[in-house]
Amino acid sequence: MENSCILVGTFAKDEMSIRVNKTISELKDLSSSLFIKTKEEVIQRLEKVNPSTYIGKGKVYEIKSMVEKLSVDFVIFSNELSPLQKRNLENILGVNVIDRTELILRIFEKNAKTTISKLESELAKYVYLLPRLTGKGISMSQTGGGVGTRGPGEKKLEYDRRYIEKRIDILKRKIKDYQKSINEKNKNRKKLFKITLFGYTNAGKTTIMNRLTGSDFYTDDKLFTTLDTVTRKIERYIVITDTVGFFSDLPHQVIESFKLTIEESADSDLKLFVIDISDPYVELVIEDMHSIINQLNLNRGEIYFVFNKIDLLINFERIEYYKNVYPNSIFVSAKSGENIDRLKELIKNNFYSVLDYFEIKVSSDRLPELLKIVNSRGILLNIDGDKNNVVKFYIPKKYSKLIRSDFA
Repeated sequence: MENSCILVGTFAKDEMSIRVNKTISELKDLSSSLFIKTKEEVIQRLEKVNPSTYIGKGKVYEIKSMVEKLSVDFVIFSNELSPLQKRNLENILGVNVIDRTELILRIFEKNAKTTISKLESELAKYVYLLPRLTGKGISMSQTGGGVGTRGPGEKKLEYDRRYIEKRIDILKRKIKDYQKSINEKNKNRKKLFKITLFGYTNAGKTTIMNRLTGSDFYTDDKLFTTLDTVTRKIERYIVITDTVGFFSDLPHQVIESFKLTIEESADSDLKLFVIDISDPYVELVIEDMHSIINQLNLNRGEIYFVFNKIDLLINFERIEYYKNVYPNSIFVSAKSGENIDRLKELIKNNFYSVLDYFEIKVSSDRLPELLKIVNSRGILLNIDGDKNNVVKFYIPKKYSKLIRSDFA
């Protein structure tokens, strides 16, 4: 049975209408990802925040009437609520109150499938919960712990806090150990050209991954379907990784928990930032994307913007506009396959642009020395000849000077 909710969007008085609409639209999509149907939307522009209920009491009781009339299960706020505000709102409204951060964390917990994504989503959840155990919580009042006493409620609060702190330490350690094992595996991938797909959740990253690699990874029109970094080969020396999807104003708990996974891909040779060009809020998405790129230090190395879903466009002037704004861009439809061949060509050109090609004649006594360098740092194509060996290979440009000085 599908649950239902009222969405409450709270904004500054001078917030742009397009940003308001985008926030509400995203909140609706987030709720839908947990199969919660939106029955009503409330927008409140605030001059100041009410410390006890975030919004004014008059608006709270107005929402209470809607809750009773529509018989909803949840009231979902676009802003993060303090424990006090959440508790007061639930007491007045008589239903569960969820803020945007908790909503995202619930989606992550639901969609986590692999060991590492489960560890990361659990860590994010506990980092969120820890500060919400401070003060006189619901459990204290229910068990009778009062001011000036050390009743069972306060003991439970201390126990919960210690448990969560210990669990956070364990999870961080497990994630760090996982990262070490990944780094060990990556030692064997040093000769590979690494590409990473970044982008907003639901922009079509996984469908592009499937097109480029011939894979069949699950896709869905829901948010945060992909929580794991998945790597596959495009060609013998080229691999591509699909990462967790971005979202505007991602909670810091999520960013911190998934930081290791994202950093794992930060040093890739080519970064492809996927954007849904058909999104009515595409300008704001790009603005948010730039913010995330800077926040996570993803601006190192070669970057291209892949504008996806051109098959959904009615006005193709949008393509011409973004071609001029972003010279390092390509426009594709992962669904129909349009321009995917051009994307593959772009990838190959970038791959060969970081390499130099050599054909070197080398004596038999020096052949092992050259092959040691090529096999550890480059791509050996073949060896021709009998007495005079002709070694054909590619090697990253940064090692070309060494080859020229010692062998050419």
